[in-house]
Amino acid sequence: MTRRAPAAGHRRLLARGLFARVAARVGGIVLPPPHLGPDRRMVTADGADPVGMDSDATVHPPRRLEGGAHRVSDDVFTAILEATVRNLARAGFRIVVAHGHGPSTRAFTTGILGWEARHAVRHRTARPTGEPGGPGGFMTHHGAADETSILMALRPDLVRTDRHPDDPGSLRDHY
Repeated sequence: MTRRAPAAGHRRLLARGLFARVAARVGGIVLPPPHLGPDRRMVTADGADPVGMDSDATVHPPRRLEGGAHRVSDDVFTAILEATVRNLARAGFRIVVAHGHGPSTRAFTTGILGWEARHAVRHRTARPTGEPGGPGGFMTHHGAADETSILMALRPDLVRTDRHPDDPGSLRDHY
């Protein structure tokens, strides 16, 4: 199971691997990930500051998880994304593809609706669109069959095949 790859984060490895292959095939560049994003935040009674998955229902007690992103406000993150899209458009790029954890991908998808018209770019994400007949996406289940399969293609050295179940159908979401 992939669960948690080294501190770079398995999702970054998966997205970067996919995007590098696409860029090599059709032309383009792969930007470094911002390592920050919007997410839920709470302050615990002891003053700890768990962010996002740090306070997920499966994490007891809430605590900072290894490899987690750094949180910024929704407004700051949106401004960073739009500035990036604007500069890519100025450089001549017409398609921008992004992927991240749920909150950052949602911010991109929400913002790009206005940015497409202002900056003459199209957008895509690696997540499912939910539209009938729309792209299915990938990397939507933590440590499940989809992420494990992609990581096996890109970085087999990081996959713990000794933890694979005998029944492949049991490779479901592991939040």
